[in-house]
Amino acid sequence: MTNSSFPDFVCRHCHEPVNKFTSFFGAGEVTFRHGRPGPYGHEVDPIPRSEAAHVVQICDFCSDSDVVWVYRTHGEIRAVIAAPTFTGRGERRKVAKH
Repeated sequence: MTNSSFPDFVCRHCHEPVNKFTSFFGAGEVTFRHGRPGPYGHEVDPIPRSEAAHVVQICDFCSDSDVVWVYRTHGEIRAVIAAPTFTGRGERRKVAKH
């Protein structure tokens, strides 16, 4: 059984959660980014949570690493951003899965 309050992927170097982005254009290109602003001093290197020695929890609201409360949800929450691009087409990105 997995703990749904932890992310699916973490960075191999800093053990912080990483966000997975799936492009709606192209061949389903997937990229990963750190869950909060850097600087980190390294590129994101995603590994499955199960392979990490430990996971640093980050607050979704304020990005602090001193998490003191977790709200459980009944199901998956998906956030999608729709943004204009320089090509004139709109782009929709899946930002995070919680």
